[in-house]
Amino acid sequence: MKSLRILSALALSLTVAAALYAVPPKGGPVSVKKPLTASKRAHKYTAKQAQAIALKKYPGKVVGKVALANQGGKYEYVVYVQTKKQLMCVDVNADTGKIDSATKGTVKKPGKGKAAG
Repeated sequence: MKSLRILSALALSLTVAAALYAVPPKGGPVSVKKPLTASKRAHKYTAKQAQAIALKKYPGKVVGKVALANQGGKYEYVVYVQTKKQLMCVDVNADTGKIDSATKGTVKKPGKGKAAG
């Protein structure tokens, strides 16, 4: 019984010593209560930078908000750019800043189609 108390005291003292000498992770202590979500994960590029990258490649006007999406494990900013002739959906990698993909479509102008009748 006495040896069990000694072992318990030893285990407790080792736990306290380990906690005192533990080195906090880079960037400060990590909260266990709130895990990082996709939108709060630190990325090398911001939404504003992704917007500038998309506009440099496809000059025009950004339509709507720039959204952060998880595409198969990669985080990408989705930027819609209205150029002179088409709407571009540009996916900018949030960690590398490179354009992963860009798809285009035409923008329909009102009044140009045939009337139903």
